[in-house]
Amino acid sequence: MPFLMNRSKLVAMALVAVVAGWTLTAGCNNGKRTVRTPRASSAERSQSLLSTVTGQLDDLPEQSIIELSPPTVVLDAKKSTDGQDVMAEIATLGNAPNNPIPNALVVPADNGRFKSLVRSGDLIKWYGNLRSEIEEEFRSSKKKLSNIQIYVFFTTLSEADQRTIAAQRARGGDDELVKMLALPPERRQEVLQSMETEINNQSGSGDIVSAEAYELTVDQVIDSKTLVFDISKFTTEELISMPKERLFRMEVLRFRDTRFRDLVTDLFRYTDYGVPLLGWEPSPDQMATEQIVERLNQWLRQTSAKVEWSATPLLETLPQSLRDHERLALLASTEALDRNAFSLPTEKERAIQAQGYEGRLMQEASWARDISRWLTLGEMQQQTQVDLVFDWTVRQLQLDEQDDKTLPLRPWQCLAYAHATVEGRAWVFAQLCRQLDVPVVVLRPAGDEGPLWCGALVEGKLYLYDPELGLALQNAEGATATLAEVKADSALAAEFNEEGAPYLPEGTTLEELTAEIVAGPFALSRRAALLEERMTSSDALLVYVDAAELSTQLEQIAGVAKTSLWAHPYQVLAEQLDPKKSVRVNLAIEFEPYVHKPRLWKARLLHFRGHEGETIDTGRGNLKTEVNDHRSAGQLYIHSQVRPTDAAIAKVEAKDARRVWGTAKENATYWLGLLSYDRGDYRVATDWLSQASEVERWQTGANYSLARSYEALGELDKAVELLESSTGPQARGNRLRAKRLQAQ
Repeated sequence: MPFLMNRSKLVAMALVAVVAGWTLTAGCNNGKRTVRTPRASSAERSQSLLSTVTGQLDDLPEQSIIELSPPTVVLDAKKSTDGQDVMAEIATLGNAPNNPIPNALVVPADNGRFKSLVRSGDLIKWYGNLRSEIEEEFRSSKKKLSNIQIYVFFTTLSEADQRTIAAQRARGGDDELVKMLALPPERRQEVLQSMETEINNQSGSGDIVSAEAYELTVDQVIDSKTLVFDISKFTTEELISMPKERLFRMEVLRFRDTRFRDLVTDLFRYTDYGVPLLGWEPSPDQMATEQIVERLNQWLRQTSAKVEWSATPLLETLPQSLRDHERLALLASTEALDRNAFSLPTEKERAIQAQGYEGRLMQEASWARDISRWLTLGEMQQQTQVDLVFDWTVRQLQLDEQDDKTLPLRPWQCLAYAHATVEGRAWVFAQLCRQLDVPVVVLRPAGDEGPLWCGALVEGKLYLYDPELGLALQNAEGATATLAEVKADSALAAEFNEEGAPYLPEGTTLEELTAEIVAGPFALSRRAALLEERMTSSDALLVYVDAAELSTQLEQIAGVAKTSLWAHPYQVLAEQLDPKKSVRVNLAIEFEPYVHKPRLWKARLLHFRGHEGETIDTGRGNLKTEVNDHRSAGQLYIHSQVRPTDAAIAKVEAKDARRVWGTAKENATYWLGLLSYDRGDYRVATDWLSQASEVERWQTGANYSLARSYEALGELDKAVELLESSTGPQARGNRLRAKRLQAQ
């Protein structure tokens, strides 16, 4: 896709010219006469500001800060005086006797070398944030211990406690801990390292230690075995509840890059305190998204433009529990939708929603616009464009099991992490199609007992797609079927029957369907309506949903009895606004690779943007530069900072960093396979996807895309074999796809 000039630089030049007004001095007339260009009108200044915002959105990959230095371990067992773990207990120094708030750590064994190694500002990881009954669980449990339990046992309890509990369990018939204790220390460490790797490779498990450590900042080093930590980040209740008179392992890390420390601190603020609940992600382009919101607010204050708008009565179709949700009301009430700002007004409210949150929603829309553009380039038929978008969504988003570990994710998060639930796939598909000006609604022909369909509204017809199976319903000609065609011929849906497992429950009719409109709070707001109306056609983002007009169109379709708002976007928001700590920790673990490896974030942005062609760099003398975002994304995915050697990862001292580096490398390997497929390099894709299929976390998605690569290469036997042997939540759909291939 050719681009004539770097848009952000052009817009910046235009803005300076319009706002300031150029002053020109005549060469003759004795230099006394000054000629000024007419001042820009308020409307012109407002439109220029909006153009700056759209240009900045387009240039977010270039605004990502990617040079960071990770922390180094300054104190652990390797650097202690005796080569043993540094075991510390909480203490109180300098407080009044009647107010014994703990503020220090003391190492009775005096093997910590605090005076020579530790300094103010260092980060302490004190592994005392475990359940107080942990020892009792080990003592009383009659079951064989899992690897996670064994790992926790040896990495958190003192050696004396280990020996006491191991002996007690041995008397009960379980001598596994005794055998571990009998191993030479180096061999025991190797076994624990292997367990750690296994634990971290389990989907969603994360690093059990990182989730359970107190993160403390060194305030003052008193002597070789005593240091004071900063208590300002804790409440009095939290300090008092810290486990006392017990020894726990500690490590000390030092950040040499203040920005990296700030990013990690943001993660801790979210996991420990839930501040903020929305927009907490410290991405490499975070400052740019915050600036986008500031400029949008400035634009709203300056513009005199009006838009015809009213809050949709369909808000009343949401479940009562969501309508009564106090925090959700800050975003989804009629007053919130009518708010004349892209951020919440008070400091207290911004602790719930960060300044840059709606900037991230704008970024989500720009990702969807760019993806839908390059994906459908050259295809004129709108319904075929929708087919391409659905197929891409299925390939890009590995399907998650729906269980109590499922994380609440917005579309941008699903795209960034490359996995989603059935509902997540539907939401992403709808967002992509919105940028094609194609509304997508959710249909449930058999309620919660049957499939979820996505209905894409093209020329008055609803074309049907099943995001769980990863397949479109097909008509007799093999094209995507419409609701009218499936109503008229029940055999079309019956294609998805399997022995003993009908696709639609018996008695299902398609006469009284509810079309659920996909629109979160921002998409229904006045500011989104005004923003969409004022954007120029070249940079247009379709961010507003006119629910009333769409309802009118839908109710003209045979089989649609009524419309409502789809509850899923509001349910995700509600869960993000009231997350358990375990959910916050797992969300942070999901995002963590982008903090440690910012090039990976930039690679994702370039993958999604997909620009290709030439640009004129005005900052370098109008030199033409070739732009190929997908090639650049591939170079970043394979960069040594993103995919270091296994030997380099093994040398990383900090366990958390080692875990994250490994995860980032695995992610990049999988995403290289997806990118290669997008570029049409199917043979290259098979190489990367074969590697990714060995990673348990990516196995189902990698095998599916590997099968699709073989399919594209014409090697149908290999594709069918992979599809028929599929496991996981999309297995049924893969078997059905294999049947379609065999019928060709």
